[in-house]
Amino acid sequence: MEWKSKYEKKIKRIIKQVTGLADPDDGSLVPAVVIKGNGHIWCFAPTKNKFLRIPRGTQAYIIETAEDESGRILIYTVLSDLLLIDPEEIRHTGFN
Repeated sequence: MEWKSKYEKKIKRIIKQVTGLADPDDGSLVPAVVIKGNGHIWCFAPTKNKFLRIPRGTQAYIIETAEDESGRILIYTVLSDLLLIDPEEIRHTGFN
């Protein structure tokens, strides 16, 4: 699956939002989430086809709320990674 091309528009909107360059024409803002806990978590990165070690506490944005066959959702982190993660591992922080 072409993950980046499928979600390219939403990812670009998030990048503009994070950098402070979002326009009203870009659509609604995407609320932020954070990966719960301390230390690190291993998450699958579908665009890289491997697991990545991600620091807990990393800010991210939900790209797709529909869960995959393993119950994970797709997020985009401020580290520029698309990751699949269990929804129980994130906390909604809103617009901070």
